[in-house]
Amino acid sequence: MSERPTGETQTKKPEPMPGLVLPERSTGSRWMKVAIIFAIVAALGWGFAFGYIYLQYKSSQTPTETTAPPTPETNNPEAGPSITEPVETQSALAAYLPYLEIYDLKIVYEDPLSGTLESQLMEGDFTEPRLAGKIKNNGNKTLSLVAVTFYFKDLNGQHIFEKRADVVRKASEIDVLGMKVGENKGPLRPGYIQDFRVDINSIPSEWNQEVPDDYAVTAIRFGE
Repeated sequence: MSERPTGETQTKKPEPMPGLVLPERSTGSRWMKVAIIFAIVAALGWGFAFGYIYLQYKSSQTPTETTAPPTPETNNPEAGPSITEPVETQSALAAYLPYLEIYDLKIVYEDPLSGTLESQLMEGDFTEPRLAGKIKNNGNKTLSLVAVTFYFKDLNGQHIFEKRADVVRKASEIDVLGMKVGENKGPLRPGYIQDFRVDINSIPSEWNQEVPDDYAVTAIRFGE
C-alpha cells in the first residue's frame, strides 16, 4: 500500500501561462482620473459663476427702459402738451389769456400727398379734414407754445369729440415725420399773427360738420 503524506496539505499555486502577464491595478492612475473629473466639474462651476456675474453686471450697466409719455390725443380731456418741457403756471396762463385771439376758424380738406387745400369735400376725393385758423398775440411777451383744445358737437349740439393741438410751437419741437412745412411754427412774438391747421381726420361720423365754437387754451410757454 502507498503511504499517505503526513502533515498539512500544501496547495500549489497555478503558474501563469507562458507569455501572459497579469495587469496590476495602479492606485495612482485611479486618483488621477478622479482629480481630472473634479477639475472639469470645478471649471464648469466657475464658468457658470463668472457668466452669471457678467450678465448681472451688464444688466446693471444697461439704462433702464422708460416708457415714453403718451401722445395727447383726441378724447382725453386731461391731455397735456405734446412736448415734455415745462409750461407756465395756471395763474400765468389765466393772466395772459385776454391777449390771445383765435379767429377765422374753418374746416378745410387737405390732400395728404400734395398738401393742397380745398374748401369742401369732393365725392371720391382722398383729402382729409383739417381745422384751420389764425392766432394773434396781442400781449407783450413772446410765446414758444400755445396749446388749445377744440370741442366738436353732433347734430344735437352735444360734445362728442375733442382735439388738443399745439397751434404754436417751436420748429425744433415738431416731429419731422409728422410736420407739414410751415405749419404751427413758433415762436409767436408780440403783435404777430400765425396760421395753424389741426388734423381732425379721426373725428367720428356723428360730427355735425360745423366749425367748433367751443375751445380752450390749455397751456402756454413764454420765450423764443
